[in-house]
Amino acid sequence: MKTLLWGVILLLLPTLLCAQVKTEFKIDAFNLIYKDPHISLEIMPTKKIGFEFGVKYNFDEIYLDTTQVILLSTDDKMRFSQQSISGLASIKFYPFPNKFSNRIFFGFYFHQEFETKEAENYENLYQEIYGRASTLEKNRSAVGVTLGYKWFPRRKQKFFIEGAINFDRNIKSFSDDNKTSADELSMVFIKFGKRF
Repeated sequence: MKTLLWGVILLLLPTLLCAQVKTEFKIDAFNLIYKDPHISLEIMPTKKIGFEFGVKYNFDEIYLDTTQVILLSTDDKMRFSQQSISGLASIKFYPFPNKFSNRIFFGFYFHQEFETKEAENYENLYQEIYGRASTLEKNRSAVGVTLGYKWFPRRKQKFFIEGAINFDRNIKSFSDDNKTSADELSMVFIKFGKRF
């Protein structure tokens, strides 16, 4: 991961030194609602290209059907807590900007997620109920595409709204025959940000 970061920095350095660079700080509104903080920084060396780097902390809740075993709980499903941190690096293209890096964009990204807190007893209970290991991903590496729109409500204002939809695929699934529901994901983002 460290090698990838240094590679990106070395690729960007000549462009950043020779161009008028704009920077944006963003917060995702959906993740604020779900209490999973997600912030990102976009560096735009030209009007038509941007490099975005984001980080998110996930407080996930996992549910398991427990009707096949006798539990003290009267609920049909048992809840487990899992926490992870994820990072995203993307390249974005703005084909028709009416000013610096705005309006419609598309791009490609790499997403990496690492588990920081395991869902206690989930694996043991899953094995007991279903007789096999679970497909719960502890770490996930994915590549994907993004499509979106960045809008500045006022002409000279530095605040903006950005909406995007991301589609990604788990890198492991390209060579693994054991498919899971987390192999292909689509996500919607509504971000609020400020340009500096």
